[in-house]
Amino acid sequence: MPYLLQESIKTLFPDSLAEALATETGEEPARCLQALQLGMGLSARFILLRSREVKRLPGIYRMARVTAGSHIARQAHHLLKGHPHVQGISNMTGIVLGDQQSAVQEFLVKHTGLQPASVRVLLRYTVPAMLAASGEKIASRKLTAEGWVAFLQQHAPEFEQLLPTEIQLPPGLLLMPDPQRVRRTSDKKNSRKSGMLPLLSGKLKWGMVLVISAGALFYLLLQSGIR
Repeated sequence: MPYLLQESIKTLFPDSLAEALATETGEEPARCLQALQLGMGLSARFILLRSREVKRLPGIYRMARVTAGSHIARQAHHLLKGHPHVQGISNMTGIVLGDQQSAVQEFLVKHTGLQPASVRVLLRYTVPAMLAASGEKIASRKLTAEGWVAFLQQHAPEFEQLLPTEIQLPPGLLLMPDPQRVRRTSDKKNSRKSGMLPLLSGKLKWGMVLVISAGALFYLLLQSGIR
């Protein structure tokens, strides 16, 4: 069967989820619905970006595989309430967002009007749920970590479209170096360094010849003066 992200979204983010979030936080359902949409889009973007980081790939792949098989939608209420038995899944939010977690929370507070505590509740669900959506085909297609990254790249436009185009992200949020670009830059620097070595060694060699020649000439002049 083809992968349809929107079908996964319908399962993981049912209409009742906004009501459940409103009940848990005391916020207005309309604001909760808007916040869920933004949280979903931001979570998707972060998952795409983290999957491109070589050091993080094994961990994010493992989380996607685990959440995809954990029936996240059935555990929505437990995740929103922060029950101890789903703590491991809740902790994935901090791992995916990393040092930008505070920036994401501030962004959602500003654009939705939710209280900071309510936004934290929201993200406890949206990040694991989007991990589950991204990892849906890992088991059925027997995807390795590299195969999963290729799968995500193929469907990247669908994930990116979850964040409304009219939303302006603050400078620095979601901006991470492209590993390929970093690698190319590093290779160029190393190439320049290696290319300079013969030049430097040649200059040093001729410099030593000049020093030795000048020393020999000084010695001969000194000897002739003594005589």
